[in-house]
Amino acid sequence: MGGFWQFFGLPDPSEAQSNAAAPSPPAVAALPEPEPQPSPVPQSTTPPRFIDLGDRRQRPVHVPHRAVRYLAPDASSRLPVNGMLLCVQDGDSLFVDLRGMAHMHAHQDALRAELRRLGETTGVGAWSLDPDDRLFLIPGADVVMDTAKHELGGTALLPMPSS
Repeated sequence: MGGFWQFFGLPDPSEAQSNAAAPSPPAVAALPEPEPQPSPVPQSTTPPRFIDLGDRRQRPVHVPHRAVRYLAPDASSRLPVNGMLLCVQDGDSLFVDLRGMAHMHAHQDALRAELRRLGETTGVGAWSLDPDDRLFLIPGADVVMDTAKHELGGTALLPMPSS
């Protein structure tokens, strides 16, 4: 039981309650202990190796500049193509799921054509991830797809051209 609380460096509340209910042993006169002297805290430039949950300092919020988004047709079986275009141009990668439209083959074909046009407009293409062509990946701008190794990554992962 104490493992969960010890993991966070806190006392186990069940032990504290049982200790409070138990009678305390008789007090024994003890020699006064010398008062501990505070040791100087060395100033270090390296970050701490643990996270202090009691630390209340505000840290800067890191806002990601890319996202992976999951999209499926809405209740009217439409995709927000204009919004998708903006997301892809901003670098977001999109997973488009047409599996919910299992019995609407003609409408699936129309949405596939929209995804193909979206890929041609952005220059990144739409990749089918399943044999039924119902799940697609549209990588964002500056996202590289290695079809030989089946890897997805940013342009920073590209090898440098030899000079």
